Amino acid sequence: TITNDDAGPTVTAVADVSAAEGADLAFAVTLSGSAEIATTQSIALADVTTSSGDYGTRSYSDGVTESPAGTLNIPANVSSFTVTVAGAQDALLEDDETFTVTVGGTQSGTGTITNDDAAPSFSIGDASITEGGQVSFTVTRTGDAQASQTVNVATSIGGGDTAAVGDFTATGPTTLTFA
Repeated sequence: TITNDDAGPTVTAVADVSAAEGADLAFAVTLSGSAEIATTQSIALADVTTSSGDYGTRSYSDGVTESPAGTLNIPANVSSFTVTVAGAQDALLEDDETFTVTVGGTQSGTGTITNDDAAPSFSIGDASITEGGQVSFTVTRTGDAQASQTVNVATSIGGGDTAAVGDFTATGPTTLTFA
């Protein structure tokens, strides 16, 4: 019996990757070599500026599988493989978000999910009242954002308007905040 005294392959690199929301992020993992027998490596994902809802399931190339305990089962003769993390789509304006994939306990790659959502837009609807009443205008935000947004509103008489200064009490500028 010849007892093996060689250590198994180690992870030497996990490449950084960037993709738009909803696209898959494919991390290239490189090992120090391959083994003639199957080996294992640990895997972990950690949120940096994301929440776990910003990405989904993971899959692997070259016959690599994952056990429920977060251990990768790497077949014999594999010296590199890909960890693919499914991206999730949302409709929220936000900063680009990052998370890390750590394989082998020491090598990490950063996944950057780039925002693809437009900034919200604002509109104000027309309103009318009978003289002496109070007019209410509705300001609408279309789209959503990760942070509060503000818009300034003021009343005025523009060119071509038929109102006169004594017809209403001017207000503003007023800042409206949309949470």
